[in-house]
Amino acid sequence: MLAALVLASIVVLALGMLFAVNNQPGPSSSTNTTAASSTTQTTSTTVSLPGSYSLWPTYHRDVFRTGFDPSGGPLTSVLPVWVSASLDGKVYAEPLLAAGILVAATENNTVFALNDTDGQIVWQRHLGAPVPRSDLPCGNIDPTGITARR
Repeated sequence: MLAALVLASIVVLALGMLFAVNNQPGPSSSTNTTAASSTTQTTSTTVSLPGSYSLWPTYHRDVFRTGFDPSGGPLTSVLPVWVSASLDGKVYAEPLLAAGILVAATENNTVFALNDTDGQIVWQRHLGAPVPRSDLPCGNIDPTGITARR
């Protein structure tokens, strides 16, 4: 009985994985992008939202890291919608978008929540001093704050 239950679980899991892989967009799929630009010690984030956009709550939008927005159409031109207020450091990690808030983390260890319609700072939280590069065994970012992980 236990063996049959384990076998059934494996089959269901395999079918679920097969379904998830086969439903991923192909390489010809279009994507909506968010561009970030930075200055020396302060950073401004430029956001371009062509047409409609949907949630982007994790790295590359979904748990499969596709970077694909099913609500987006062909990308013909990208124009800035707004430019954020100056942030306190460079932004290397991908900003996340959910519930009308764009969340960005800086190398100065500060997390900012920006209004997705006008770029105004909704809230911010400084998490502590960033680590100087000389204190780390490797890397080329100085100081090292909140950095994207692969």
